[in-house]
Amino acid sequence: MTQKIKDLAILDAARVGARIFSDFCSEKNEDLQQQVHEFIADFHQLYERRPLQVNDHGSGFDNLLWLYVTGRLLRPDLMVESGVWRGQSS
Repeated sequence: MTQKIKDLAILDAARVGARIFSDFCSEKNEDLQQQVHEFIADFHQLYERRPLQVNDHGSGFDNLLWLYVTGRLLRPDLMVESGVWRGQSS
C-alpha cells in the first residue's frame, strides 16, 4: 500500500469514526474527526510494530483499530478484557 493510499484510508476512516462516535462524545464533529484521525494514525504506527504478527483466530486489524479508538475516545477508568487469544488486543 502506498503512503498516499494509506493516508486517504486513514482520513476516510476518521470521517466514519467521527460519525459513529459523535453521539458519545461532547466534542464538535470537526474536533472529533481530528481526534479520531490522530488515533487512527497512531494505531497504524503501533500495529506495524506489533510483536505478534500472525494472530489467526484472534482479533484482526479492523477489530483492534476500533477497540483502540474507542478506548482512546472514551478514556475509561478501567477496561476489562475477558478472554484473549495470544494477548493481541491487550
